[in-house]
Amino acid sequence: MTSTTDARRIVIIGAGISGLAAGYRLARRAPQHSILLIDSHAEVGGKIRTRHLNGYTIEDGPDSFLGTKPQAVELAHELGVPLQGVNLDTRRTYVLGDGELHDLPEGLSGLVPAKLGPLLRSALLSPAGKARVAAEWFVPRGSNEETTLGAFMRRRMGREVYEKLVEPLTAGIYGGNGDEISLSATFPQLLQLEQEHGSLLRGLRQRPRPRTATSPFLTPVAGTAALAGAVAGSLPRPPSLTTCATAISRRGGGWIVHTDRGEILADGVILAVPAPVAGQLLAPVDADLAAELLAVRYAPAATASLGFRLDKLPPLGPFHGYLVPRRERSPVMAVTWSSEKFDHRAPPGQTLLRVFFGRADQSIAAMEWEGLEELARSELRERLGIAATPDIVATHVWNDALPQYALGHAARVARIRARVENLPRLSLAGAAYRGVGIPDCIQSGYDAADHVT
Repeated sequence: MTSTTDARRIVIIGAGISGLAAGYRLARRAPQHSILLIDSHAEVGGKIRTRHLNGYTIEDGPDSFLGTKPQAVELAHELGVPLQGVNLDTRRTYVLGDGELHDLPEGLSGLVPAKLGPLLRSALLSPAGKARVAAEWFVPRGSNEETTLGAFMRRRMGREVYEKLVEPLTAGIYGGNGDEISLSATFPQLLQLEQEHGSLLRGLRQRPRPRTATSPFLTPVAGTAALAGAVAGSLPRPPSLTTCATAISRRGGGWIVHTDRGEILADGVILAVPAPVAGQLLAPVDADLAAELLAVRYAPAATASLGFRLDKLPPLGPFHGYLVPRRERSPVMAVTWSSEKFDHRAPPGQTLLRVFFGRADQSIAAMEWEGLEELARSELRERLGIAATPDIVATHVWNDALPQYALGHAARVARIRARVENLPRLSLAGAAYRGVGIPDCIQSGYDAADHVT
């Protein structure tokens, strides 16, 4: 850590939660530094975006974060942002299988059924599929070589459980194709279980997880943007929004950040932007580093939130939503009953549902909002019998929603970090490297801040 007299000017490019966390860390641990946070958008938060419309709280991006990872919880508590968990009384979740909704089997642990009973009783899998899952205990240990999540789970637990259960759960996190994403970069604990115990089921039995009545997912009461706004408000200098960085270059021992408003001199720079954007900015500095960053692909995603009067809906029963596997050949990935999942999401007498679209190999970037609304209404009509006209519809398309951790991702990140080490007081932050969740992004911001100081 620098001394209190070693003052520097640090420029953070990107006011998503990673860049905000970097600024927060610097302001607390190195208050002698001058911090300038810039972003080309008019609002802070990046992919964290909450809208308040006619009494509804609508999330265009993530609606919660894992409470078992401490970064977001601790940050919210430090800033006085009230949190709430999911409604445990209505936590029933379904999976679409062969056109029908089935209960999501209880007892899943890291994509693996820690309890075979609920899975064996479920109508989601065929008798042959259930027998194949039970036989996982006897599947030989594989090699420790890089493999995809899809190949690994098919080998260990069979095609059916992967396609009907694991794939839709994974798509909800990474939005990608399990036959393309890296196991070691996304779920390394599964590979560790196999290597240590020879079987996922055996490993989970030997490492039981305690039951808890608390919610595994948390969210700010006012919506996820409340956390981003609180961080921005805590910074000693407000972010400079609608300022677009166009390139970065070296000057002596420092940096020049070129923007559409002129040049900014900096002693240190943090790039908290999507990897391809970082690659474009760094192209004049290190072509090899830029090429590695530009090679990180992103999957598109879209959401349609629809608000209804409760008295216009058929009886649905309490539930949080349902998942749609790729094998169902639907543009819909999932449906969440937002106002049943979390309190304070709809006005009294009304309710809010959210429909998710997008996988890595599906093109939705060109969709107009009218198309999304019609797809969403068709889905709710077919699966839930909702024929009513919604009171509100709010849609949003993300062209670069989620980075894809493809085969070789961990090695690419190692190469990126090795080249960054050769660039004094420059660091990278964001979802593109070692985790896509809000807590992971916060930690990446903290690590980037520590690196430049």
